[in-house]
Amino acid sequence: MRRLFGGAPWLASLWLAAFAVPAQAEWHRIETPEFALQADMEPDALRAIGAQLIDHDRLLRHVLKVSGPGRGRRIEMVIYGEHAELVAASGMPAFAGGFFSANPIENFALLPARASEGDYDAVETARHEYTHYFMARHLGTWQPAWYIEGLASFFETARRGPDGLMRYGRPSEPMLAFREEFGGLPFTDIGAMPDFRGDPTRIGRFYAQAWLVTSHYYMGGRQARAIGAYLDAFAKDPTSAPARIGGGDAALDRDLDAWLAAGVPPEIEVAIPPADPAAIDVRPLSPGEIRLVDLRLEIYRLGSKIDGFGDAVDAWSSLTSRTKEIVTAHPDDRVVGLFAAKMMLLGDIGEITSDEIGAMLDSAATGTEDRILQARLMTRRADEGPPAEFHRTIAAARATLNDVLKTNPDNVDALVAMFENIRQEEGASPAATAYLEKALAIDPANAEWRMTLLELYMRDQRKAEAIALLRTIVNLPHAGTESRMAADLLRKLTTG
Repeated sequence: MRRLFGGAPWLASLWLAAFAVPAQAEWHRIETPEFALQADMEPDALRAIGAQLIDHDRLLRHVLKVSGPGRGRRIEMVIYGEHAELVAASGMPAFAGGFFSANPIENFALLPARASEGDYDAVETARHEYTHYFMARHLGTWQPAWYIEGLASFFETARRGPDGLMRYGRPSEPMLAFREEFGGLPFTDIGAMPDFRGDPTRIGRFYAQAWLVTSHYYMGGRQARAIGAYLDAFAKDPTSAPARIGGGDAALDRDLDAWLAAGVPPEIEVAIPPADPAAIDVRPLSPGEIRLVDLRLEIYRLGSKIDGFGDAVDAWSSLTSRTKEIVTAHPDDRVVGLFAAKMMLLGDIGEITSDEIGAMLDSAATGTEDRILQARLMTRRADEGPPAEFHRTIAAARATLNDVLKTNPDNVDALVAMFENIRQEEGASPAATAYLEKALAIDPANAEWRMTLLELYMRDQRKAEAIALLRTIVNLPHAGTESRMAADLLRKLTTG
């Protein structure tokens, strides 16, 4: 999440027509192996942003020593409207410049195209959110909360200069200004993410100090080696990593203050091959896909207001009705059908039938996503048919998922579908839970999968695994209520 100084269950409220995506909007979309990007922009403008994100990806790979396609799903990025409009339409916190969410439907980032006041750079926000995604997809481990936010803030200012060289390390002006005015938090405090609903100044100090520690590390400050050793230990086992930087937190704080007072070193220059905007394919969104933009906004807006089980049921009822309406209006749009089927398979409050979900899918389609959704629907149908057919239907669905996983063992959607399949046949057994554990190891920021796994650990009295998972939840930058609940439960489990 990028902050403007100055994630998501569901809720009930529907049809904020004033905030709906305009039907006449000229939305376009580009797709690469790492990201899909769509916005109400002219093709050339969207290509230019896409090229900068490709450059950013290449820079991150170079600096972080990453190669290969990464694990899990690529990110869906949506650029939408003016900041205040986006806050109203999506429920995004007003202090945020954008947000990244890993959820059962997709890995998703939402950011405004412009701000109502002050300087705003949509590409900087895109770099920030993309860096969050890059960490989740390529680094493959839990990270300290301060490093999650610090790395995104550090790399958001990266750019290609007029001489063709990429540069990184330029101070984040909002972070620098905030720290200069209010100061940072000591390192002993930034290990525990402050409550977003608490003192906003303290939250800002956390972000500013996280940027400073990360900048000090990558720019070769005196404590760079000690910070690196801490991060290495955390990557190996976050639940047993040292609570302090080698040499002492107080010494780190003094060296950080002295380093900043002396002036942040010049940007680091790197020769990174540039992306060619002309080589990026752009296509217009279909009318149905434009409606999906509005549906995505509503999902996150409703989620931001949930305050209990009843709210969640009402929200799901509203979203089910809205999804049915969009599918009915665009029956031949396969993108709409896939998204809607995936969404409707997440939960069941008795307002949609398996036949209705089946009508959203193309039964003859052989794409990976099509096959996974077909298998998930078969798993759902197993209980609806004759008892004699139950195991046969389960086995047929499982065979499809096994074929997908043979080709791509890191397909998180197939892993979770396998968890659902085994759970349907034999309950949430250790064999079923193992698939959910694999998915969460690949996509550690997925809140819904994380909470499902925690419930299973608690049910099965797997105390050590529950404690390890709770510690990672407490560490999350944006968990909010989830983090506070995890902290309370962790205290109970570790103090008897």
